[in-house]
Amino acid sequence: MKQRLVKGKGSDLTDQKLQQSRGKKKMISRILIKVLLEIAEKKGNKRFQKSLWNAYYCLDKVTTANGRMYSANYCRSRICTVCAGNKKAVMINKYYPVLKHWEAPYFVTLTVKAIPAKNLNKWINEGMIRGFNKIVAKYKKRNDRGTGMKLSGIRALECNFNSMKRTYNPHFHIVVANKKMAEILIDEWLNLWKSDKQIFTSRKAQHMRPIVDMEKDLIETIKYGTKIFTQPNPDKKEKRKGAERVYAMAIYNILNAMKGRHLVEHFGFKMPASSKENETIILTDSKDWKYDQSKLDWVNKETDQVLTQFSPTPELVKMVQDIDSELE
Repeated sequence: MKQRLVKGKGSDLTDQKLQQSRGKKKMISRILIKVLLEIAEKKGNKRFQKSLWNAYYCLDKVTTANGRMYSANYCRSRICTVCAGNKKAVMINKYYPVLKHWEAPYFVTLTVKAIPAKNLNKWINEGMIRGFNKIVAKYKKRNDRGTGMKLSGIRALECNFNSMKRTYNPHFHIVVANKKMAEILIDEWLNLWKSDKQIFTSRKAQHMRPIVDMEKDLIETIKYGTKIFTQPNPDKKEKRKGAERVYAMAIYNILNAMKGRHLVEHFGFKMPASSKENETIILTDSKDWKYDQSKLDWVNKETDQVLTQFSPTPELVKMVQDIDSELE
């Protein structure tokens, strides 16, 4: 009888929707990462190549037992759609128990003028993140002196690509404790980028609204960085199903601009301590599976059986086969 030592609770093999989703994410990651590796090699970015190979082989081998699936090789990379999905779920489960008790929370979007690829790194790191932290620090000092409120919330950094204009739209999605904090953030953000010579942003580009469903808005807030599939014209409110494209060069630029940054952070309050230890268990009568690119599934070598029976739609196949590696 085969035995194996694993950590964590694993995932439910009887959840067909989950297994199909995992197969889809693995397929997308594998194909996209191959294109990103070619871009990184052309640019001589060896450090990024190493990270990409790590993500390429993420969840390459899995073990099943007692109706659950386990893996010891999660890459935790932002480009890996499997790990990004896992990270998003962890973040939501982490923050929701605290934020659900806020009496009148608000959802806020802060953004700047769309920018070209060459300015993306500078705007994200020296502009937006530095500027936001400056606002939070200002109100913390006021609160410490007893002259104002401290800002409290969750901040998530995201960036979209507009293929029509070839520009990037870095922005923050934020959940704050009340309306007053939302108003302060928008007013201070506009003051931060005020200039007589240039237009860096505008009031109409910022948004705030009350939160009715905290769990839903946490999901909206924590998108974890960048969208893989992009509409031809993101400015249009109406989305065309099946018209999405994958712009690998744009994804490469976004990932590099966000490198080394926490995409989701809380500010103004302390999180309760939580245990990071995963329970170690011994599996009995386990089976080993390895991902097979030709079958788009995990295969058991002993039986040649596939694990998820994932089958991509023709639309998905077309999208990943038609990845654009030039536009940025």
